[in-house]
Amino acid sequence: MNCLKLDAAEINLLLREIEAELIDSRFWHGDEYGNWSPTDTERKEVLYRILDELQPVQLQKLADGIEEIGGHLKRDESIVADDVVPLFLFGSHLAKHKKVISEVGDSLSLLGVRLFIAHESIRPTADFQQEIRKSLNEVHGGLIFFHDGFGASPWCDQEVGWLIGRDVPYFTLKYGKKPPHGFVAKDQALSVTERTTHEKVIKEIVEWVTYDPDLKPRFIDSLLISLSRSNLFSTTDSLWRHLRLQQGLTQKQIDFLLSATQDNYQIHGAASRVGMYEDGRGDPYPRVIWKFVQSQTHFNAQSEAAVQYLKSFSDKK
Repeated sequence: MNCLKLDAAEINLLLREIEAELIDSRFWHGDEYGNWSPTDTERKEVLYRILDELQPVQLQKLADGIEEIGGHLKRDESIVADDVVPLFLFGSHLAKHKKVISEVGDSLSLLGVRLFIAHESIRPTADFQQEIRKSLNEVHGGLIFFHDGFGASPWCDQEVGWLIGRDVPYFTLKYGKKPPHGFVAKDQALSVTERTTHEKVIKEIVEWVTYDPDLKPRFIDSLLISLSRSNLFSTTDSLWRHLRLQQGLTQKQIDFLLSATQDNYQIHGAASRVGMYEDGRGDPYPRVIWKFVQSQTHFNAQSEAAVQYLKSFSDKK
């Protein structure tokens, strides 16, 4: 299983059992104010440093513990998969620019969006071409990182052609001087220069998936899943900044949000710092979220999730 899906507290529980060094939660989740969050690469480095110090017996006990937790996670994820489907994008790029694409992928992952990046997403023993084909058939859309030399790569051209052939949405980011060619040349691309900040790139991608009618439902699902798994108040605030702007949630999505709020203390135990009052106070999230779902066209106050929500938070609605 992917250990990066585990909470620092869960990993430390296992490490404590084998008398190993514990993980500092700040290096796993970021600071409590949301000013900094580690990337998946940085989390891996934390794990590798600890694993290098373990003895064979400790490693075996750790593996057994992770497998046991993984069984629970798989059951949980199967439940989520029946309800919501997070956004999955394909990143077409030149290998020599993988650092740029990785940084975009890390930022999107914080919003629950999965970006397929061949050099990171494919396991070492897997069939490289088969994995790319499989992903191209499954993704909801694509990001085209058009650097100079992109057109000379048969891999990139075939990937873009595959996406266009499936008629899925795509968004082009133009790096360098040469304009995109072929079918994508007719579309407006985002010009990325040395002055373009990483935050600007992510903002444009988020706007694209928000306004595209085919991608928006999946993006909302991504936000909902990430919010349900939030393990910091600051993470809840960060995700809520995006989710509160969304309209058109389905009844299933509304019910999922109400249930997640009840189940996760990092949501129902917090006051929103998004749109605070002048004195620095914010409304409790149960009240903020209740107002939000009431504004949705498909809201049903008689649904089982809504009725249970009112019973749980009758003093905060």
